Amino acid sequence: MSTDESQSDSPASSPSNSPPEDVPDRESQEDMHELVGELRAEVTRLRAQQAKQQAESWIQRHPMLAVCLSTALGAAAGYGLAEVSRKRPPTLSEQAQHRLRTLAEEAREIASNVGRELSDRAARSSDEVRARAEDTGRQLAKRAQEQGEAAREGAQTLARRASEQAQQVGSEAEERLRRATDEVSEEAKEIGETLTEDAQDVVEEQAASVRDAMSEAEESSALRRSIVTAAGLAAGGYLASKARNWL
Repeated sequence: MSTDESQSDSPASSPSNSPPEDVPDRESQEDMHELVGELRAEVTRLRAQQAKQQAESWIQRHPMLAVCLSTALGAAAGYGLAEVSRKRPPTLSEQAQHRLRTLAEEAREIASNVGRELSDRAARSSDEVRARAEDTGRQLAKRAQEQGEAAREGAQTLARRASEQAQQVGSEAEERLRRATDEVSEEAKEIGETLTEDAQDVVEEQAASVRDAMSEAEESSALRRSIVTAAGLAAGGYLASKARNWL
């Protein structure tokens, strides 16, 4: 205030040495700004002090609620920090892709294991089949050899039996033929003797009848020969008929 009054009085006392009119205005404005800033700072400090006092008084009035609020705020702050620091969980698509990759790796591993096992089994099976085939071949060869020997022995036995039977049959047939020949020869001999006797009887009868006929009638030599010839033919026919009956 003194400054303003001195400034207001100085022009009147010494008008020739007074500064320009805008200088006091700038100074007054700066002073006003400084005063306003100080006032604002003081008001802020007072408000903060008042808020602190009010908070302390509220906490003093409501201690349980203050504890609950502070706990909730601490928990919220801790949860927020944990959420911020914690890694973001994978999405469903990422989980599905990870699961699919895991399943594909497991399936590939299982397929490789199964392939190795199948190849091992196939190798073992081929070895077993080869061994069985070799054993079967040896057994079949042995059986064929045994059967061949048995068949050869059987054929030899059959040939020997057939030869023996043929010899026996030949001997029997020869014996039967000999017997039949003997019987036939005996029968033929008997038949011949019988026929001879019958023929002699017939010839004698025919000759007697011829002699009787010749003695009764006089015949020429040609008639005699005819009669003898007829008698021979009759005797031959009789002998032939008797031989046919015997045979």
